[in-house]
Amino acid sequence: MNKTTKRAFTFALLLFLLFAACTGKKNTNPQKESSDAPQPVVAVIPFQAVSGVTNTEAGAITQMFFDSLNNTGKVTLIDRREVGRVMLEQASRANDGSYEDALMELVNELGVEWVISGSIETIGKNFLLSVSFYDSEKPEFTGAANIRLSSIEEGFEQMEPLILQCIDILLRTGFATEPREWKYKIGDKGPGGGTVFFAYDGYYRECSGDILPYGCTWDEAEAASRDYRGGGFTDWRLPMLVELRQMYKNLKKNNLGDFDDGLVIYWSSTEIYSDNRHTEMGTVYFYNGSETVFPRRHQLRDLPVVLRDYPLAVRAVRVFYEE
Repeated sequence: MNKTTKRAFTFALLLFLLFAACTGKKNTNPQKESSDAPQPVVAVIPFQAVSGVTNTEAGAITQMFFDSLNNTGKVTLIDRREVGRVMLEQASRANDGSYEDALMELVNELGVEWVISGSIETIGKNFLLSVSFYDSEKPEFTGAANIRLSSIEEGFEQMEPLILQCIDILLRTGFATEPREWKYKIGDKGPGGGTVFFAYDGYYRECSGDILPYGCTWDEAEAASRDYRGGGFTDWRLPMLVELRQMYKNLKKNNLGDFDDGLVIYWSSTEIYSDNRHTEMGTVYFYNGSETVFPRRHQLRDLPVVLRDYPLAVRAVRVFYEE
């Protein structure tokens, strides 16, 4: 690292340690002792502040990400003060090695399986929060996840979708050993009366059936999902794009979940593009699993003729856990 980069890096680390010290709590996962399956050991390093974002804001987002990931009970996190100590020692030494070399040094020093790094930057009038995963066994970066925010403050309210993406990536890369037998499996009826479309080690997602007539707008879909009360639960919401992919792969392709065999497109909560005139939301075409975008606010009559025969539909989703 050059001197300028090293100074900026050291300042970011100091802020990171300040946030860590302010919490005053141990950061190994309290649920690990009660789990039968080993959990991956993970270090989260300070997120980088890019164009239009301060180091203080990046430090606060790093802290929120750390706490949210820890609360899932699916990983064992190294105390962030210990991570900061090792990284400050690295920054104090003359080091002309690559970024990957520095990560491997961190891996060896802390004895971790994964290092999660991230950045937050401005994209037009929005912010993009991105994280990437360094697998010490390969060793290489394996997967990435991101979420678009309208403001820094929204990051504190909308962290769960990013955390869900992170868990998906960690599970997909196969860190875990054989899980024990759990109550639910894919295709089962969940506690909210929906169909389980994701199941791993006591962590589940279920989806409702279609809750509005075909042809609904995104605003109608979002409101209907939020107001849905299957099983008496109040945590139903519109699915993210990654969840629609899981529903198609795990349910529709296996003839589960009572999906229509016709030309049906499902709304997601994932924003793909936005400018001063319109916002485009991600959707999945359940006839073949392809993805496209539709404007957030529209009437079917306003769409091109070729698209009017493609009913836009909605299913609500929720996450639940089994102890």
